[in-house]
Amino acid sequence: MRKFATFLPVLGMTLMATSASAHLRQYSAPVEDSIWSINAPNRLECTLSHNLPGYGRAIFSSVASKQLNMEFTLEMRRLPKNYSVASVYSVPPAWMPGEVQRPIAEMPIGKQFDGDLPEQAAWTMLSELEKGYWPTLYYKDSYNQYDNVAVALNASNFSTPYESFVNCVSNLLPFSFEDIAYTVLTYKKNAVELTKNSKKKLDMIAEYLKEDTDLELVLLDGYA
Repeated sequence: MRKFATFLPVLGMTLMATSASAHLRQYSAPVEDSIWSINAPNRLECTLSHNLPGYGRAIFSSVASKQLNMEFTLEMRRLPKNYSVASVYSVPPAWMPGEVQRPIAEMPIGKQFDGDLPEQAAWTMLSELEKGYWPTLYYKDSYNQYDNVAVALNASNFSTPYESFVNCVSNLLPFSFEDIAYTVLTYKKNAVELTKNSKKKLDMIAEYLKEDTDLELVLLDGYA
């Protein structure tokens, strides 16, 4: 576990105000070991992950859909034992003197669940990382009444994987499994040729089948 105390004192004092005896336990990847990994096995999902030594993993993900989407998940090796709320801030690293931290969102922490944030907050965190800021989550430790926890995402080595991630997201299929799971194809009136809309649906099904290697069964049924 490495500490990054150089840019945390201001918010640390805010947290301490609620519990004078609380200590701030900090988790982040050291600059030299900051690794961002992209996983894009097909056009159905893209993930960008960041390891947090001693804590877990931060994951940004987007899936094939009619609507552009994004989600942030904080995977914790030790899941919370109580309900709580984490404050998420964009924190300037030590090499940005004079910059101030900015609030991003409040993340609910569920009992025995990983934390997650919806689209707007996730995109904001990504854009702050792109500028070199460290999105940091602060919350009360449910295992130690004397500790607060700070979890920071290190922006070092972020740019190149992020560019690949954005390209992956832009190449996702513009529809999901639910959009083609039950499809009715119709013919033109008094003809054996499919309608234009049915041809489009058939092309969508073909595209999806090429990407989803886990699909085990396709049922076809028809009548005249």
